[in-house]
Amino acid sequence: MIRQVFLIIIFFSISESGFEKNHNGARSGSLGGAMTAERSDMWSISANPSGTADIGRLQFGISYTPQRFSITEINSAEAAACMPSRFGVFGCMVHCYGFDLYREMSLIFSYGVNLSGLSFGFNLNYYHLSIKKYGDAGTVGCD
Repeated sequence: MIRQVFLIIIFFSISESGFEKNHNGARSGSLGGAMTAERSDMWSISANPSGTADIGRLQFGISYTPQRFSITEINSAEAAACMPSRFGVFGCMVHCYGFDLYREMSLIFSYGVNLSGLSFGFNLNYYHLSIKKYGDAGTVGCD
């Protein structure tokens, strides 16, 4: 049984999609992208949706990174927002990466709630990839 659980963990850790791993937000960038344990930050939507559960006010942010790796064609842009309600915190994030020949887009709808000191979260994701002369495709996923 332990071996099967270990194999499942290994499988899911190496079977991630090929989408660009973004480190959005100043706090995440300063931590080298370590957002898994981050709390009360809207940028934790992409890494840990339960991290939004303690947000107490409306948050909105925009991030743009031009010329990553000194390649002028590669740009990364994202926008995120979190809105607390009496049922929990609802969030949304849009992320675009690339240029006209190769473009990735992610749309994330998020929900986080704090129940008796424990935070829970859920993401519904839409991923879209477009490669010129090869076509485009999209899929959904959840965290």
